[in-house]
Amino acid sequence: MSSENTMLLSLPELGQCASVEEHHRKRARLVIPLMVWVTALAIIQSFVGYVEYELVYQIFDFVSGEEGYYSTSIMACTGILMIAGFHIGSTHYPNSFAIRFINTAAMIFIVFYGLGLGLLLMAMLYVDGLAELVESALGALFSPQEQEESMNWLDTVFQDYANPIAVLIFSVAVGGLTIVNMSISHSLLTAIKNSAKSAFERRAHARDAKRHYKTILRCQADYQDITQQRNALEQLHNNALASEIATEAMTTIRGELASHKAVLKQFEFSEEPSRFVWPETTPPDPKVLSKSIQAIERITIKDIFKVLNSTTYQE
Repeated sequence: MSSENTMLLSLPELGQCASVEEHHRKRARLVIPLMVWVTALAIIQSFVGYVEYELVYQIFDFVSGEEGYYSTSIMACTGILMIAGFHIGSTHYPNSFAIRFINTAAMIFIVFYGLGLGLLLMAMLYVDGLAELVESALGALFSPQEQEESMNWLDTVFQDYANPIAVLIFSVAVGGLTIVNMSISHSLLTAIKNSAKSAFERRAHARDAKRHYKTILRCQADYQDITQQRNALEQLHNNALASEIATEAMTTIRGELASHKAVLKQFEFSEEPSRFVWPETTPPDPKVLSKSIQAIERITIKDIFKVLNSTTYQE
């Protein structure tokens, strides 16, 4: 039996199993970087949660006044509950109208916050010193009367339009920070969940792949041992069968030779015709018969074994 028949899996198949185990082992090496990433995301999420808590706390603290009909700290925690509720709702109902509306509104409020903050900073800078720089620049280009008219126009634009618009847009954006925090928190929590799940799955897959590969190697070794034992038993069975056949053949040969030896003795010690009736017209020559008997008698069990092994029982 060839060596390939003693293997449960072929060498290419074993190589594929080893490659799969190595692939999962390499993926498991990224577990530590993934956990570092999860920790960083968790820190960012904690900061977002703290901002939400502080924002809601200040609002309810301002609204409650001195009488304090409710606990400001407890009410501030409702912001955290809103974040958790939105995350759960987004996970189970990602295509609902409320979820899509909040995500869209979050993007709008981000634009409002940036626009309002920019206008507010511009108005503050104009009041704090930018107006004097503009006035000195205009003094070099225009007459005092034209300069005064230009400054009056700029003052009117900032005081009557820019400041109110900046305050309005920034106030709306600040009010929408809760919605923005909910959307950001959902994204962070989803990333934390997926990254942590990936880390645990990588480690579990690597552990399973290693265990399965060891099982394959063990089964391969057991299969080879069993195959060798089976081959040994088959060989033992073939040897026993060959011995039985050889013994039967030798017994048959001796039995058949006995009658021919009797005829030969009759030729040697008696001149009377043989009691055997030969199919030939003339009886056999005693010398030829003697040589034939001697040739057959030289056949041994080893000779029969050689014939059997060279034909039917050759492996």
